[in-house]
Amino acid sequence: MRVDKPWGWYEDLFRTPEFVLKRIHIAPGGTLSLQKHAKRDEVWYVESGQLTTQMTLESFHSHLVDGVPTTSYTAKQVFIEVKNVGGVVGVPVGTVHRMSNDTATPVTVIELQIGKPICEENDIKRLADIYGRA
Repeated sequence: MRVDKPWGWYEDLFRTPEFVLKRIHIAPGGTLSLQKHAKRDEVWYVESGQLTTQMTLESFHSHLVDGVPTTSYTAKQVFIEVKNVGGVVGVPVGTVHRMSNDTATPVTVIELQIGKPICEENDIKRLADIYGRA
């Protein structure tokens, strides 16, 4: 079943409680929300077009402070990459991310969601959205 979105549409190709396989169609100029998930990893495969990806990675390190184990925040880095047909992107659970199409032709992405422990469509925290959904 096709689900229309402001940026294009998606359809489920296969769904179980733990795994979801989707085809995502991003219209020219379309941008998905800047988001993260608490219960799933994602893997994106560019089937057609040229996909622009954004991921924000945070660095942490552990050390001892007065003999007490402590974890400190180190840095936040934003990575923007362009992926062509055949390109693959891994998105670990909790990673801030988004897909966009900065070209004049549609982009099609095959997305695999891997539940930790389950995949739920409402496992999305929107942080920013050009369509006012955040």
